Amino acid sequence: METIGPLLVAEAAAARAADQHEAASRRSLLITEVAGLREVIKRRRETGLPAARAAEATVTQRLKRGWDPDDPLLHMSWHPLVVEAAGAMGHRRDLETLRPELERWVSECGLQQPWCRDAAPVPRPDDGTLVPWTLPMARHQLDATVYVVTSAAYFLTSALCGMRSSELAELTSGCRQQEERPGGGTRYRLVSRRIKGEAFGGTEDAWVVTVDVHRAIAIAEALTNTAPGERLFAKASNNSGRRYTALSAWVNGEYGQRLGLEPIPDGPVNPRALRRTLAMAIAQRPHGLMVVKLHLKHVSVATAEGYVDPRELHQMGEKPQVASSGRRPDGLQRYYELAV
Repeated sequence: METIGPLLVAEAAAARAADQHEAASRRSLLITEVAGLREVIKRRRETGLPAARAAEATVTQRLKRGWDPDDPLLHMSWHPLVVEAAGAMGHRRDLETLRPELERWVSECGLQQPWCRDAAPVPRPDDGTLVPWTLPMARHQLDATVYVVTSAAYFLTSALCGMRSSELAELTSGCRQQEERPGGGTRYRLVSRRIKGEAFGGTEDAWVVTVDVHRAIAIAEALTNTAPGERLFAKASNNSGRRYTALSAWVNGEYGQRLGLEPIPDGPVNPRALRRTLAMAIAQRPHGLMVVKLHLKHVSVATAEGYVDPRELHQMGEKPQVASSGRRPDGLQRYYELAV
């Protein structure tokens, strides 16, 4: 989270700004602007900046419209260049007008995905080697990475806070609270709503969390660009299974392995199992059972006892799931490390 999170936040903000610029660029390119666009292309070619690669969907549409499969500009992204340089829409006729300059640019500098170019180096957690935090991405890859890192924040909060899935779903942008304690130290809280056992709409409540959770939620707020008061994890799919599948596939795939992340073992993980794992970890400490009752907001200590009784977990068929992430109290921190 803290390694690539801020870098991804900056790239996601740039993508949103580009979307807004494109939405405001609905006019056609003027004849008087062609010369200026020609200069922009020349400057980019002289600096060695590769042209942007078009999305596969765009290439497919072009072929259906009769483009030559051997056209050197088939895979070049043309419209975003016109939007960025002139604030106008890029039509085929304008491309043909500038074809000589565009073909020379592509021939000399090549094509590259438009997002996350010149990525900053970050240390691999396994051997400390510096590698770019990502390779250049297409827009759909950038959006998928935002979803993955937001999902990492979701599971980190679940693992280290113990919220139910319904309580995670009620987290909103601006839910973080920070209190400086007398004598030093800082207490962090997340404001959400208790749903289970409450009247329709739930009851507002606050959960004391660690600084890691506080920071993770801050990154999720920035990545999703959620307005204050809007639900933080509701813009994309809030299904924990889909989130975990995306997260584990990213960590175990080419993106995570290039960064040196430890692979995530097979097996399901969900907020319910993580909540019980946290309860078992807390219960090992002095007065742990009462702390479990208070922190997880149980009605009675008897409920907390059920959470930490291995025999009951076994009867409910959850023992293997809990054991995989709750073998040691410090095992919970692993969900934070996997997202770094």
